[in-house]
Amino acid sequence: MAEGSVEGGRAVSGAGLRQAVTDFVYQLAEHVYRLAGCQESRDFPEGLPRYEVTEA
Repeated sequence: MAEGSVEGGRAVSGAGLRQAVTDFVYQLAEHVYRLAGCQESRDFPEGLPRYEVTEA
């Protein structure tokens, strides 16, 4: 399991922040999977779907 969060002030919020944290955690999971040499092959997509920005 991977978990990401942001502390302190930040210049990005909402969907932009969620996307940045999600992308970081995804890249971390992909790296650890390869580093661990997991026996079952897993094809990671090039990227994740983007969060939709909705107007309030």
